[in-house]
Amino acid sequence: MSNPDPAASFASTFEFLAANIARPPLHGWLKPQLVALDEQTGEVRMRLPVREEFRRDPDRPDVHGGIITALADMAGHAAVAARVKHGVPTIDLRVDFLRMAAGSMLEASATLVKCGRSIAVADIRITDDAGRLVAVGRGAFSTREG
Repeated sequence: MSNPDPAASFASTFEFLAANIARPPLHGWLKPQLVALDEQTGEVRMRLPVREEFRRDPDRPDVHGGIITALADMAGHAAVAARVKHGVPTIDLRVDFLRMAAGSMLEASATLVKCGRSIAVADIRITDDAGRLVAVGRGAFSTREG
């Protein structure tokens, strides 16, 4: 017997995705916000309000790389989950940091590159609230349910 479609109880893919993103306890602490979903292109946009706890040094405004990486992972996951309609574990994630990130908000844009029967790949771009590109990434995610 197959599992019921977890997205079926939601009115839209956006609502499913927002609930899926909010579910993990870590995400409850980080508080990412789903901003947009384009089901035609597979692009997802998320924002992360920057808090003092995210700083790499209490005397500097720069955001810790682990927070940026977590945002990249969440955005890549979201791009894949929006297509397959269930949570997807990360297989591999690479993030290249291009400049220090500072400000009050980070935004991630993730685009689905390929979604196969067992693996999907998403490209991710992270910008700061001044629109500067601070990091790019690529993630591979399992598309198998269960």
